[in-house]
Amino acid sequence: MDPVLLLKAAILGLVEGLTEFLPISSTGHLILAESLLNFTGNTADTFAIAIQSGAIFAIILEYRVRLFGALIVILLSRLALGHDAFEAWGWRIPFLFSGVLLAISIWMRLKLTESPEFAKLKAEGNQSKAPFKEAFGEWPNLRLVLIALVAVMFAQGAVWYTGFFY
Repeated sequence: MDPVLLLKAAILGLVEGLTEFLPISSTGHLILAESLLNFTGNTADTFAIAIQSGAIFAIILEYRVRLFGALIVILLSRLALGHDAFEAWGWRIPFLFSGVLLAISIWMRLKLTESPEFAKLKAEGNQSKAPFKEAFGEWPNLRLVLIALVAVMFAQGAVWYTGFFY
């Protein structure tokens, strides 16, 4: 096997692995690295597809319970209706099922009461008139939001890399 090809594959594997868990596009970095390495053609395309299948399988493994539940709803709908009816209109049933879940969650939210602190602010008339504008439109508040976002991303990155490599 060509050692240069193996080196390019190793570099692309490192690019994919290092950028997969960052909040940026690993696919974009993979395409950029392929271009910089002059790794093009059918071999490069096949490699790019194969290398990303690991991430796809990881997502399937991580969300297997939720995915399995969704597949069960679809399978039961198909079996109950038959192929032709499912293709014609039955594919909507899983979406209707999610609508029922949405209605339940809205009902639950409407049954909750506000915290005593917020109820007091509201009663005194100190409730914000434009909360999004105050949170994101004024620099001191936006600064705190950005600091919290960066801190969360750093913590998430540390947890992912520790769990992935150790």
